[in-house]
Amino acid sequence: MSSPLRICWASMLLFASQYMLLPILPAVLAINIGLSVVYAGMFMLLQTLGMLLVGPFHGFLIDTYRRKYIGLISFFVLTLVSAGYYYANSFVEFLLLPLLHGIALGLAYLSLTTICIDVTASGDRDRINKKLGGFVHLGIILGVALGSFLSRNNGDGYYGFLPVMLVSIGLVVWGALSLISVPVPFRAPIGMPVCSLDRFFLPRTWVLTLNVVLVSFVFGIFLPLIYWDDRFMVDTIIIPYLTVAGVGFLLLFFFKSILKRIDVWKLITTSIVLIVVAISVFLLFDQIVLRVISAFLLGIALEVVGLTFLFMFVDLSHHCQRVAANNSYLIAWQLGVSVGIAVACYLCVNKQFNLTFQLAMFSATIALIFFLLVTYPYYKKRKRS
Repeated sequence: MSSPLRICWASMLLFASQYMLLPILPAVLAINIGLSVVYAGMFMLLQTLGMLLVGPFHGFLIDTYRRKYIGLISFFVLTLVSAGYYYANSFVEFLLLPLLHGIALGLAYLSLTTICIDVTASGDRDRINKKLGGFVHLGIILGVALGSFLSRNNGDGYYGFLPVMLVSIGLVVWGALSLISVPVPFRAPIGMPVCSLDRFFLPRTWVLTLNVVLVSFVFGIFLPLIYWDDRFMVDTIIIPYLTVAGVGFLLLFFFKSILKRIDVWKLITTSIVLIVVAISVFLLFDQIVLRVISAFLLGIALEVVGLTFLFMFVDLSHHCQRVAANNSYLIAWQLGVSVGIAVACYLCVNKQFNLTFQLAMFSATIALIFFLLVTYPYYKKRKRS
């Protein structure tokens, strides 16, 4: 396996390990410290806050220190955080853990994207950059699917957080081993300022950022609901809805070359419409076949819309801005997911499940309108030819 592909593999393992925690973390936080699920959901916002806090220092850290070491240290911290969620039982600990989680995840992804570009020939960097994004999205949806499945019993109740935590740590260690195997060339420091937007956020992508937040908010809303709404179970067999969605995502991943032949406008428009259709079918019908179809549609649509937006971020970046473009996309995605989780936790406490899904459809509809009227014209005007 080539060095760029090893980094792509490490990125997939990283995000699978982290996203498998998200469906169950609000429940774990609520149980361990005895807080309302509302507050537990809000803790998830601290992950994104951690990424935002460390972001302005990305350029300085990567320029001053060996990027491979930063990545390995971040992977190690993520293993400690995952174990910490299981053993911690105080309010202060659960304030610090999500914050540290976000900081480590942001630095780990930064190091991987930077190394991926460093070990790739200049003429091939756009292609590898997009491939990296594809592996990241694969890790996200497979992590959610695996976490949803592992935390459920085949009969009644939950396996609990322990197997989820152990598998998550195992995937992080596997990702670290993949990173260790990549020879990274030395880069002399160029004297970056301590605080800057370099490698953190690409200002020219701000319109796309708003659009991605609206879409990933829909994904975030779905994550914690499997623990409060039995409709997320496919028939009497305890197979979570999001696990089925992950299978749909995986199937399309192997045929993603087809997407390259379709226009961006058609891909985004069709995928957001499919998201609305998937949620509508989920709300209106109880039949197992239609539930499975709904899950497949959601998984496929989320992959298409996520990957296409990521490619648009890359297309708006110049040759020296690819890391910033990737990181800008990740920030937008994480922000939408964390807000979605917080909102879903708040509404589920009040048993307003239908309102939760209606809000998801409203967000998807606004995302589509915003894309057609604002984002796509903006993208066409500014993308690299």
